[in-house]
Amino acid sequence: MTTHSTIKTAPYVFGALEEKWRSVWPAADLYRTGDDPDKPNIYILDFFPYPSGDGLSVGHCRNYVPTCVSARFHRMRGYNVLHPMGWDAFGLPAENYAIAHGIHPAETTRRFAANYKRQMELVECSYDWSREVNSTDPAFYRWTQWFFLLLFRRGLAYRARGSQWWCPQLPHHPGQRAGGGRPLLALLFAGDEEGVGAVVLQDHRLRRATAGRAGDDRLAGAHQDDAAAVDRA
Repeated sequence: MTTHSTIKTAPYVFGALEEKWRSVWPAADLYRTGDDPDKPNIYILDFFPYPSGDGLSVGHCRNYVPTCVSARFHRMRGYNVLHPMGWDAFGLPAENYAIAHGIHPAETTRRFAANYKRQMELVECSYDWSREVNSTDPAFYRWTQWFFLLLFRRGLAYRARGSQWWCPQLPHHPGQRAGGGRPLLALLFAGDEEGVGAVVLQDHRLRRATAGRAGDDRLAGAHQDDAAAVDRA
């Protein structure tokens, strides 16, 4: 007669287990980008989120978890893995939130980015936080401004009418205002007929946008004075 024994296993208390190891992994610098010249290199880049007051969503994790798995896989296979994270923090949403709540956008951006980072660490996304990028940091955006002005001086940026993704709560064509927001000036890269590459200059700051087919109306010289300002930075 065959008898079957019941094997009892301890419950998996994931909260306690993660809490035990959460301090160990950063101390070991587990996710720092390797620099061994004898190992192959791989660059795994996620899209940088806009840090809103709503915090991280499941939709974010749907993007970040697969790339985290890939980064861990390649580390275990002996690769130098560069897997950074950062914040695409410029734009009208940040300004309009600050206006509505009477808080400076620099403060809300710092607060929301810190919350996003805290949530990403809870999910244990394997980012090298020493490579964190913040588009609102002057040390970062001074170079995006310099790069744009370089394009402008060489005739590779111009102003034109075109289709553009827009939000009904925000200005969706140059010069329109919404919720106290400032006018937009759309600047498209020349030579990109589909308008995939574009930038928006707003109060001398850059943020990315998606715009439609460009014409040939050249950018006026109103922003040439910015070139000297950036050169002095």
